[in-house]
Amino acid sequence: FRNWGRSDVAFYIMKPSTGGLNRVSSTGSLTGVNIGNPYRLGGTLEKTGTYYITGGGNDIWNYQDQFYFLQEESTGDMVIKVYLSSLHVRDTYTKAGLMIRDSLDDNSAHFSCLQMGNKGIVSHWRDRAGRWTSGSHSYDAVFKPTWLMATKIGNSFTCSRSDDGLYWISVGAPQAITMGESVHVGMAVNSHRWDRVAEAVFENYNNLPNTIKDGNGALLDTWYNVGGNSIASFANELSNPKYPDCPDERVTLPNLDVPEQRGDQLGSRLRTYIIPPYTGVYTFWIACDDVGELLLSDNEDPMKAEVIARVPGHTGRYQWNRYDAQESADITLEEGKLYYLEALYKEGGGGDHLAIAWKPHAHGDM
Repeated sequence: FRNWGRSDVAFYIMKPSTGGLNRVSSTGSLTGVNIGNPYRLGGTLEKTGTYYITGGGNDIWNYQDQFYFLQEESTGDMVIKVYLSSLHVRDTYTKAGLMIRDSLDDNSAHFSCLQMGNKGIVSHWRDRAGRWTSGSHSYDAVFKPTWLMATKIGNSFTCSRSDDGLYWISVGAPQAITMGESVHVGMAVNSHRWDRVAEAVFENYNNLPNTIKDGNGALLDTWYNVGGNSIASFANELSNPKYPDCPDERVTLPNLDVPEQRGDQLGSRLRTYIIPPYTGVYTFWIACDDVGELLLSDNEDPMKAEVIARVPGHTGRYQWNRYDAQESADITLEEGKLYYLEALYKEGGGGDHLAIAWKPHAHGDM
């Protein structure tokens, strides 16, 4: 097609409704909204779960925002994931990614995990309506398809990126932002041009409330540059003012096995929920370097978690029998019931690792 010199014309090739793209103002639970009344309005085309989104607007920054938002209302803790497979960069500060927003007002509090032009992944946040926006970044030289994840746990928000959707790297530190019980979450696109829209393609969007409660991995929080050789040296507010809500890094792991050689002088907390496949007696084990503790609640309430096993020194990787204390006492669990599980470990120097195992007495291996 020729646009005869026009810079404000976009062409879409539309196929028949059977198997083609569908222009939508809402799809499933998602509804499109142009925030801040941008001059060029955005929109959504959808086909079998892939979203082709355009967005205009001056910026997601300063005291007010202008952008297109394909969003839904959600409550409670959540993990939002999406694969950003394509971005037409209109400007150095073109942005596309995930957002958790307190309201649909242009000056609302929000937390966003975004690809910014060719600069890489950034996290942006406004901690209260009408305030200035802040941000941190993880620069890359050029755009590349990327998994994005925005996490909300209470009032703590985290942005992470991943190449494969399994192992995640935090972008900036978690941010403490107070929002209402119900928030707006979804995919945001901003062109950073008043006269043009940017185009982004999102795949595999998923909003997973209480995702680790559904067996979708574990959250690993880490605090770096903390001295001492005990759990207490990092896991309390007196020795570590950033504990427990502001770790230096938060990643999501697919299992209860923390990678080796993450550094020295660090402390980490691994959190998840387990659902026993059988009613009966279970045993738990912990192996780590250096000291560690394993805690289990008698239900899904983290406040009721108690220490059931510990490593008083250090073990080899997957060495389950160096200390008697590594193995828990017999614990009776109910099939299908939700239980909160937590592990803490402190690394001084040298090697480091953490792994947790559990099994019912009447069935199989760990």
